[in-house]
Amino acid sequence: MQYPGTESTSRRMDANKNIDTQLLENSEDLAQEVKDQWEDFPWQRFPGYIRAQRPGITSSWVWANGFYIELAKDNTQRRWVCMYCVREKQHKIAHFTAVGTQNIEKHLGLTHQLTDPSGKRPPVMRKKEKHPSKNIAVMLGLNAHNPREQAIANRIIGQFDRDHFQRLLVDWVIDSNQSFREAENERLRAIFEYLSPSITATDAHLGHDAIRQHVLQIFNAEKSTIIRALKEVPGAIHIAWDGWRSRNRHALYGIIACYLDRDYEPKKIVLGLPELKCRHTGVNIATQIYEILEEYHITSNVGFITLDNASNNDTAIEELGKQLGVNGPKRRIRCFGHILNLVAKALLFGHNSEAFEDELVQDIDAKTHELWRQKGPIGKLHNLVHWIHKSDLLTYLLRAIQEEFAVRTDNPAYQTFRDRKPRDVVTDNMTRWLSQLHMIRRALILRPALEELVTRQLVEWQRDQRNGRKPRDDLPYCLREESQLSDKDWKVIELFGCVLDDFESTLLNLEGDGIARVRKGGEVRLYGNMWDVTQAFEFLLTELEKWKSTAENHPDPEHFKININLGWKKLDQYYAKLTETPAYYASVVLHPQYRWNYFEQYWCDKPEWVDEAKAIVRDLWLEYKSRAVQPDFHVAKRQRFIKTKFDRHRKPLVDNSSPSSSPSLAIDDWDEYDRWLNSPETVLDYQDNNDTQSDLVIDINPFEYWRGQRLAFPNLCKMAVDVLSAMPMSADCERLFSATGLMVSPLRSRLEASTVGITQTLRSWSRAGLVNSKDPMVAVAGDRWQDVQQHLEDGEGVGDMLWRRRYGSDI
Repeated sequence: MQYPGTESTSRRMDANKNIDTQLLENSEDLAQEVKDQWEDFPWQRFPGYIRAQRPGITSSWVWANGFYIELAKDNTQRRWVCMYCVREKQHKIAHFTAVGTQNIEKHLGLTHQLTDPSGKRPPVMRKKEKHPSKNIAVMLGLNAHNPREQAIANRIIGQFDRDHFQRLLVDWVIDSNQSFREAENERLRAIFEYLSPSITATDAHLGHDAIRQHVLQIFNAEKSTIIRALKEVPGAIHIAWDGWRSRNRHALYGIIACYLDRDYEPKKIVLGLPELKCRHTGVNIATQIYEILEEYHITSNVGFITLDNASNNDTAIEELGKQLGVNGPKRRIRCFGHILNLVAKALLFGHNSEAFEDELVQDIDAKTHELWRQKGPIGKLHNLVHWIHKSDLLTYLLRAIQEEFAVRTDNPAYQTFRDRKPRDVVTDNMTRWLSQLHMIRRALILRPALEELVTRQLVEWQRDQRNGRKPRDDLPYCLREESQLSDKDWKVIELFGCVLDDFESTLLNLEGDGIARVRKGGEVRLYGNMWDVTQAFEFLLTELEKWKSTAENHPDPEHFKININLGWKKLDQYYAKLTETPAYYASVVLHPQYRWNYFEQYWCDKPEWVDEAKAIVRDLWLEYKSRAVQPDFHVAKRQRFIKTKFDRHRKPLVDNSSPSSSPSLAIDDWDEYDRWLNSPETVLDYQDNNDTQSDLVIDINPFEYWRGQRLAFPNLCKMAVDVLSAMPMSADCERLFSATGLMVSPLRSRLEASTVGITQTLRSWSRAGLVNSKDPMVAVAGDRWQDVQQHLEDGEGVGDMLWRRRYGSDI
């Protein structure tokens, strides 16, 4: 009896048997072919291998298509070598470990188009794209058989540079501190594809791994460009460094280089952001810095070094000086911003301000409140501001009070609240003295509202206390009588605000990057100049002496006078240290608008100071005098308006007396330095501007001046550009840390220190204009596009036709 279906099953089995028999015969033929080709096997490419002594597994069709070899010293290490790659004498012969057939089968299918003859295994297929690529003609609906549309397609394709697009994308990620994964954002990619269909056609999108690889490649490729640029600078290369810890707990040191380029324009770049994993001793810091300097080949051209006053920097500068072969302490510039911070703290908080900072804790408890209260009116204001800031209820109440005052006209003091949105208090911190100044300024504006808030809160607490809802001892600290701000306290706060205004004006002048830029009002000015440091000390010491002399006319004169005196002493302590580094005095003397006039007039009652300064500058000159220097230019003069008291103090002084000569030397014995000091240009042409009360002054860019003098005074020019271009502050390190903080966001806590450092260094190079990628398609909208237009018929533009082709309608 035969069941239904058994006949067809029997036929299939017979057919498979015939196929297997045929395959066996084919395999035997292939095996014989392989056997015949052993004589041509390239044994030189497989040293240590011999023919496998054990026959391979012959159940799969792939084994008959290759050679089977094994390692002579270990017969378990067997490999399959492609017979067709050997026969075709391919440069790279495919071979795989003989433990499976998947890779072998994939190679035979994709490279040699061979599949399983039995059909039991499906042919190997290439991975399909998620979005099948289309060329421009298909995407825009252009007919390539039409010469006009063919020309359009070719022009559009030629105008897109895939490599340049990817470089622009990487530059944007670096410059804006974006996450590397931002390039994978689907919305962003949709914008790119909308703007250029070629991005899709050429698969130009980048993923986060590709972005990181591009960053590393660009850094490694451009580093040689930076090394060449540093090698060509006409003067010394000044450096600054500072330490910082990132959110993801990397201890990083930011290293900044400052120099004049070949056009005598100031440049500042980041040399690196290395991680210091060991103890932050001076020796370890110096070793890390020296390694970075060696990478850029600038160890022989390091100028002055700007640092803060941390104790480990004292050791670091001495150790680095030994490694560089120079006098480290003599090359040290003390960060003026850090000095100003110490002086302001002494001014605001009195004795032992550092110890006071160590005692403080974050939360407002009884001990912290009392510590601040004992610091006087500024401490009381701090307590009040933080009390309000930490309470949403009080913050909303302060805003409501301001809105009430804005509609009232019975008190002129409420005028400040009209036509303005309600403002919140500004909190301070112990790290930056400017936060205290901003707190004071906002508090003086909000004073009526703050006093009203305290009054209402006190009345509310007294009502609750009478009703038994609050105990007698539960009165908030800021509402207690000894913590409230009196009229006298507010007057002292206002006075401290005026004193700190002078500090702020000097800080703003010195925290710049030394690069001439067009400022507000159209003025071209340089901020962050070395020659302003000595003048800043003189200005602040003079202003503090004025405040101290008039202390008796102000409320709480004893407290005010003591704090002013403490600030003056701290400032004078660092003023005395200027003699340790000759760059301070030399930068003023070698500025064409000042020379020795400044010191001789401001130190007219201290001639010994002038003599000491002259000796310091001359000693520095003797170091440059013997140097070999390889050997006109119009000096740009610009008008500058005086806006602050410090601007007026910096105004060049005109001295019509005879030039500063060297009486001990005959004219024939004058060197470059003497000749320049006694040149007829000592006063230049400022006689038309010697009105000390004028709000207009003529400024000369000293770098442009010395560029014009480099042939007449080659050695002195080298000395001048070195001292004038030194950094008075390490503010650029702080800017670097601020930018790095934006990159190392809480969502990027796994960033490696090396990635952070390379990215920020490359960002600095790009912003300095040293590695900007140049667009190769400069003339896209020029003659080349006109070539396309000449292929078009009259009456229809390129944009009209492309729109119609792509969207099927007119614009």
